[in-house]
Amino acid sequence: MLDTNGLDADGVAQWSLLIELATRVCAIDVSVGSFAGNPPDDGSDFAFVTDSTAFTRKILLNVPLIYVAPGMAPRRIDPWFYRKAQESGTQAGSWQAGFASVTLISSIFRGDEYLPGFLENCAGLQGYTNIAHLLVRAASPGQEHARLIEHARRWPAAVYLNLAQDPGLYEVWNLGTRLATSRYLSNANIDDRRAPTHVAHLQTILDNMPEVDTASTALRISSTRNLSWENSNDCPTLYADGGDQKIAVDGLFRRSPQGWRSRNLPHCMPLWRRSLHARVGHFDETCYGGSADWAFWVNAGLRGSAFHLRAEALGLYLRDAHSYWHRDGSNTQIDERIIEHYQAAAEAGSQRMTSQHSASRELGDAIDLLRAAAVIDGLGRLLDAAAREDCAGQGERALVNKAAEQYFGCANFADLTARYRAVRGPGRQADTDVFNVCVDLVHGLDAATPTCRRMLELAAIDLAECIDQFSGSCLLALLARKLGNMESERSLLRQLHASGSGQFWKTVQRVYRFSVPLADLCETVASVLPHSPSTQVRAPIHLGFYPSVSGNAYLDLLYGPLRRSQGTVWGTTDETVFLDAAPRPKHENILHVHWINRMLWPMELKGKSIQQRCDAFLAGLEKQKQRGFRIFWTIHNRLSHETASVDAEVAFRRALYDLADRVFIHHPLAADLLDWLPDRSKLCLCEHGPYDMAAAGAVSRAAARGKLGLAPDDFVLAHIGQIRDYKGLDAVLPILPALLDAIPHLKILIAGRIQSHAVKVFLKENAHRNLIVHDGHLNNADLLYHMRAADVGLLSYGAVLTSGSLFHWLSAGRPVLAPMVGTLPAYVVDGWNGYGYRDSNALRRLLEHCARLPGSEIERMGANALATAQGLDWSMWKQ
Repeated sequence: MLDTNGLDADGVAQWSLLIELATRVCAIDVSVGSFAGNPPDDGSDFAFVTDSTAFTRKILLNVPLIYVAPGMAPRRIDPWFYRKAQESGTQAGSWQAGFASVTLISSIFRGDEYLPGFLENCAGLQGYTNIAHLLVRAASPGQEHARLIEHARRWPAAVYLNLAQDPGLYEVWNLGTRLATSRYLSNANIDDRRAPTHVAHLQTILDNMPEVDTASTALRISSTRNLSWENSNDCPTLYADGGDQKIAVDGLFRRSPQGWRSRNLPHCMPLWRRSLHARVGHFDETCYGGSADWAFWVNAGLRGSAFHLRAEALGLYLRDAHSYWHRDGSNTQIDERIIEHYQAAAEAGSQRMTSQHSASRELGDAIDLLRAAAVIDGLGRLLDAAAREDCAGQGERALVNKAAEQYFGCANFADLTARYRAVRGPGRQADTDVFNVCVDLVHGLDAATPTCRRMLELAAIDLAECIDQFSGSCLLALLARKLGNMESERSLLRQLHASGSGQFWKTVQRVYRFSVPLADLCETVASVLPHSPSTQVRAPIHLGFYPSVSGNAYLDLLYGPLRRSQGTVWGTTDETVFLDAAPRPKHENILHVHWINRMLWPMELKGKSIQQRCDAFLAGLEKQKQRGFRIFWTIHNRLSHETASVDAEVAFRRALYDLADRVFIHHPLAADLLDWLPDRSKLCLCEHGPYDMAAAGAVSRAAARGKLGLAPDDFVLAHIGQIRDYKGLDAVLPILPALLDAIPHLKILIAGRIQSHAVKVFLKENAHRNLIVHDGHLNNADLLYHMRAADVGLLSYGAVLTSGSLFHWLSAGRPVLAPMVGTLPAYVVDGWNGYGYRDSNALRRLLEHCARLPGSEIERMGANALATAQGLDWSMWKQ
């Protein structure tokens, strides 16, 4: 039903266009009627919205009657509608994709006494204009209708949703989670009040603490109804005396003389990630009554979720004997049941309390979520339900397979389920697991029915909204490619790259998984030139490079194609030889500079200052350029690892960039990391290729372990290669002794010449029978045996641009644990060919996770690591 009285002619046309588009892409038949004034309070199921922000795909797909009373033409619209408008060419010029970051969910029943003060308090929240608010009036006998209409007219992101039947408080919350399109959720009880900064503070916590899923604050406590926040300064507080805290599941319980008791720290108004429902499920009032929220948080904690409590009291809680929890006299027994279920799960090492519902019921719930367009929730529930031991019956399996085939076009869902059951990790790692399943579904897509295409598109949109916008949008691009819509893919990728090139390159391979050559991606998004015409071999060619490093496989592989095409290639460590080399007549003469750290080493100054030495080198290159040489430079590092003068080196790098004809980087992400670059006009891509994969494949895991004395069942983490301070190993070593004690089958192998004093000292003082150290030079054969003996490779840099060690590990077919620094995020795909980490605590959690993985999963990631290497290319000098 559309009320057009507040619109001009253009507004009417645009709203008609949006409604036609939305109903078409949602594949629903609707009759669009008109109304004026307020919808009738007739007890039916309906929604009332006044802005395009609130007219979402989920409202359209789940509410049988929608009253739309806009005061202006559509502006911010549902991201899926926006995407389909772009595809069809029907987009109005002023439309933009948009969704709220936070959704408040309010259950309104007999709310006349509280509603005026509640709505006033909500309107005073910082950023409330952009907070979605689902105001669910659940068959209330009260007179709230007119006031809710008025509120929705005033606030564009508010939705008044009327229900003919009251499903109960927690089912209203569950409805809100299904309808929400935001990243974060919060229940907003009409008898409680918030400080104006409450939601903004909690959102900041979740934005800045990715390891935390739920945030809450201390509370002021009052027994006075409708006490305003402004008048509550003298109220006593709850949870304000312990300082800010990050809490695990055991912090949700307290010990009393009578035994364990509830300590429901999220309490009455937490903010939590919507993705949590894909991992944990819903609020289960059927089993846990008025404590269903506490049971939900306990289940989340068992799955590894962390909670954050801010000690500043920013909420006001009404302590009322007639509240929802206190009205149920059985809640003490329910709390005891939760404690019993938690203890049983903890003792069994389970990630959830035993479900009180049958597998068939949970599968049915999953399918209902998929039909409601809550795709990530539905997929998470489908995976968890299919992974249950009691879902082994023929009927349950058939239902799972039918759902996977119908909604996702997946014929091998059993394999995905088995893998998910084996790898699902704790906390936010579970988001990665669900995301990877979505990527698997798209990569495995052969043909798509309209239902399948729509469901995968909605999954990508859902991911973009509730987990990561770049990843979800990249998944949309890959889906377009799989469906043959190359122009749509190109448009999506270009939009993403334009919105943030650094984030684009860190994200794209999480989805594409190196299925498209890097040079092709560069061309698609018009990024760093994938090649330069001036670098194509035009024989005869004469090239000298500096410095030459004895036994450096990188240089041999880089120049191999040029040597094989009869080019003349030579290298030197002597600057004089390099700068005095004579050009050859009728040749293309090139001088190629690599590592420049020798310019800045104190031992290399030979009585000159750093400035004098750098100036002399630049002058020599300028002279060679005048003699006919072209000057190429490959940037391997942002700055030298042990630079003597940052300022002098930055100045030298800028001058060398200005002088060079072409400047090469190994990955386009490097352009965003090199903050000293004068510009990007000379940059070209020179992709780092693989090392000797054939030689690595000739060394079996069993043979390598036999040579090194490692058992077949050991879980071996290895750090291989020369160890200097810049490798950062000393920063992660302190977490290892406790892990070695806690995980009996863990072996840590450290091999290579150790030149870091701090590492030497730590290893000497913390010797352990399962910490194996081989301090010495590794030749190529030694390197291969050590890498092939490992289950997982470890990189530990504190800062780096490009890592040769990473490419050795990938070429050896071993997954890698790598810090998210430099260009490493562009290669390490969580859960596919390794894992990234941001600090030592995250590394510790990843090691615990990896040590639990079955051997088949380690092998799968190793195969993917090798596939990553096979997709790399030493292309700089190819014809």
